[in-house]
Amino acid sequence: MSNEHLKVIYDCDNTTGIDGRDVDDGLTLLYLNKCPEIDLLGNTLTFGNGTVAEVANQSHLMKELFDLKIEQYPGLEKEQSIDISQPSPAAKFLVNQVNQYPRQVTILATGSMNNLYEASLIDERFFKKVKQIVIMGGIFEPLFINGVPVDELNLSVSNIASEAVLNSGCKLILVSGQFILDGILSGDVVAKKMAKSNKKSASWLDNSLNNWFKKNVEWWDLDGTINWDGITAEAMLDLNQFIVKDIFIHANQDNLKSGLIDRVTVPNGHKITIVYQIKNMDQLNDKLISKLNLYR
Repeated sequence: MSNEHLKVIYDCDNTTGIDGRDVDDGLTLLYLNKCPEIDLLGNTLTFGNGTVAEVANQSHLMKELFDLKIEQYPGLEKEQSIDISQPSPAAKFLVNQVNQYPRQVTILATGSMNNLYEASLIDERFFKKVKQIVIMGGIFEPLFINGVPVDELNLSVSNIASEAVLNSGCKLILVSGQFILDGILSGDVVAKKMAKSNKKSASWLDNSLNNWFKKNVEWWDLDGTINWDGITAEAMLDLNQFIVKDIFIHANQDNLKSGLIDRVTVPNGHKITIVYQIKNMDQLNDKLISKLNLYR
């Protein structure tokens, strides 16, 4: 692709297709793969929604089902210690790419921050070589969906890694679940706008979506799903689709055990850009469905 295109590494915890697990990473992978404006360099895999083994299995399955021409690189499991003399494929790939394309690579991170942290231990200048990191995760106060408390996952699941990323000084765009609770992809929208198809891949995706939608009704009385990761990908592609603010934060590993980020009132912390509001969710859903229909 042209050098003018956005160079992206998608770092995620995709468990699409596993019963009771979110589908947004998988939807985002399919979406990014059909975006002509980006050069998708690779897909690094981390834990969060599941183990790295589960994520790798589901990601490989999707690669085969949807004929995705993208290489996938697994990171360390949560319980594994980092040994920089034997880096994981994910961390090694991240380091290699930012060295090949210094200040050009955007990392879209929608799982734990562990792969990024490992990369920074391998190359102490890693964060200085990254163009920007776009993160799905973090909360600023307790999170509820329709009155039901919801635990933060992405930053809390590897709090030491999250502290390192948030305090790295790298340009950060953060999408907190706190502010995008209206980012719903409903079952009705999918039923009305998703093209019908007899393909094996289409049936698999339809079943995965329907099973997850049922869980959302059961757990949170929610019609559809909040497309956390897809919205984060859209923030990476075009911030004009959102109301955003620059804020200063303080991140420490104790608070990050629950995914909590402290906002500071004076500029003595680290500046990040935070997505506060979606301007037009219907438009974002239409963009997603149009890309998914290319696989039908």
